[in-house]
Amino acid sequence: MTWRSREETRRVIDRTRTLTDEPFAVNLVCDERAGQIPTADHLSVVLGAGADIVSFSFGEAAPFLEQAHEAGATVCQTVESTEEAKQAVSTGVDIVVTQGSEASGHLQSEVTTMTLVPRVVDAIGDSVPIVAAGGIADGRGYRRGAGTRR
Repeated sequence: MTWRSREETRRVIDRTRTLTDEPFAVNLVCDERAGQIPTADHLSVVLGAGADIVSFSFGEAAPFLEQAHEAGATVCQTVESTEEAKQAVSTGVDIVVTQGSEASGHLQSEVTTMTLVPRVVDAIGDSVPIVAAGGIADGRGYRRGAGTRR
């Protein structure tokens, strides 16, 4: 949603809400240089439109946690290292999303997803759910990622 206007963001969320009764996530990039709207302002629109889950990437979710939690949203943060995962958990995120070096686009990880996920599991245990992202293209990759939990 980061590259959408406030109005377009609201329209997309409203449209998604008509397509499902299930919870869905909206991603916001925390790097202020990436978007046209400050992240906090964009988050207000996302939460006001009723997004159930907010995922933050390319920066820390910490500055936005209180706002999101007060609105009843679940907060995810994409991490690309064990240090980022530990920091995310210590600030109160609900879900950690691990993204390895083979993820498409703008990435900062120096290891693959299948290397990163077990490291994050070892670092944060079962304190929050861990999602594997990037480089998972078939059932074998899915099974490998799903099998890394203790």
